[in-house]
Amino acid sequence: MHPHSALNVETKPLADLPHSATRRHHAATKGHPMHRRDNGQPIRDAMREAGLSIERLAEKTKEADPLGYGISRSAIGHMVSTGPSGRNPFEDRSCDLVARALGKPIDDLFSANAPT
Repeated sequence: MHPHSALNVETKPLADLPHSATRRHHAATKGHPMHRRDNGQPIRDAMREAGLSIERLAEKTKEADPLGYGISRSAIGHMVSTGPSGRNPFEDRSCDLVARALGKPIDDLFSANAPT
């Protein structure tokens, strides 16, 4: 029995959702930590291009999440921060949801390799 079936919520695995580039990458990196590219600059650029604030991106990750949880504003803040609150690594699921919410391939925003 699926853990959320008692909630009567229809769920779909992330791999069944429509973003094909994200789907391929997610299958290859499932369970591996991911790192933001260029200290989060591609995420900030994609947010600016889409006209999204941290709060609105958090809402969009909730819409992109088949379970409806999304990513917290705080976690997104860590992804985009250039200062001491900037963090690495992130769970691949979080990275996948951010990429989906921004309509970008996950590889444009995150890398499986630690920054050098």
